[in-house]
Amino acid sequence: MCNSGEAEFSIAEAARVMGVSRAYVYRCMPYASIPEDEFEAVLDHVRLTKGLTSTTAVADEIKRRTGKAKEYVETCPHCGGALRTRKR
Repeated sequence: MCNSGEAEFSIAEAARVMGVSRAYVYRCMPYASIPEDEFEAVLDHVRLTKGLTSTTAVADEIKRRTGKAKEYVETCPHCGGALRTRKR
């Protein structure tokens, strides 16, 4: 702790103060990196469509922003024709 009143916590100390595990804090860090307006837009989309969970939507947004989003085509096991295109 600092004498000036501002405290710098390690992740373990912050987790202990909040009463959660360190793993939970690490899992929340990618969500915290998304700007507030983008995060709210993603959550609004989830609320309107009710098709995705907030976790899936935010993970997709992080992949899109970092350039790791990939599309793949599901094919028919019988004829090999394209069934649908999905994003990972």
